[in-house]
Amino acid sequence: MWADAEADLLDPASWVKENYPLLTSRSAEGEFGPGHNAYVTDEDGLVWNTYHARPGIDGPRSTGIRRVHFNAEGFPVLDMTEELDLDPALAAVRTEVVVPGKGEVEA
Repeated sequence: MWADAEADLLDPASWVKENYPLLTSRSAEGEFGPGHNAYVTDEDGLVWNTYHARPGIDGPRSTGIRRVHFNAEGFPVLDMTEELDLDPALAAVRTEVVVPGKGEVEA
């Protein structure tokens, strides 16, 4: 569910319910029945989702934590795996800034 930041959160009409869960048993391989989650922010400003799930169909409930990514619309993406996260080769970028010299015209 979500609501606009300026909405009256006590008004049920302010809330929009999506037709799918953000975190399911298909979100992370080997984790079943995820639920009871909470969001926390670390000292670097990264948002994390803490939750519980079973490490197998018959396993006991265990605690999990996963970094939250956000899509272009600002909605959380909770099923991002390490393999789908940022490619390490893209973690550092390089740019060149050219400052026009005397007598040159900026475009």
